[in-house]
Amino acid sequence: MPDYGQMTKEELRDRIRNERRIELSFEDHRFFDERRWMLFESQTPGSEKDLPMYRQIYNLYAARVSGEAENPVYEYTVEPIHPMRTFSSPKNYYFPIPENDIKRAPNLKQNPGWELTTGTPEE
Repeated sequence: MPDYGQMTKEELRDRIRNERRIELSFEDHRFFDERRWMLFESQTPGSEKDLPMYRQIYNLYAARVSGEAENPVYEYTVEPIHPMRTFSSPKNYYFPIPENDIKRAPNLKQNPGWELTTGTPEE
């Protein structure tokens, strides 16, 4: 690893985030890291097209491996089935509170975006 000296606060933060992305890639931490760091606030699917693939959070990519075992060929493409993620702020930063818990504690309010509608259906 290169030295951490002479880095700004943002450069160090990016370096640490990248390290977590690599080291914890198959341990289900990324989902929570993206929300804790609020990465979706500064991006849109269109604004991140010019960023490297590893810095994009909305656009999803796939790796296809072909060729022989001795000489594999890696092809990085847009993920064919689900090419883009959606995110609704602030709703997707939180999980919904179970309705039974809200009924037991009337002062407890549902997280933003997860409220149940109380209106009557239109006829």
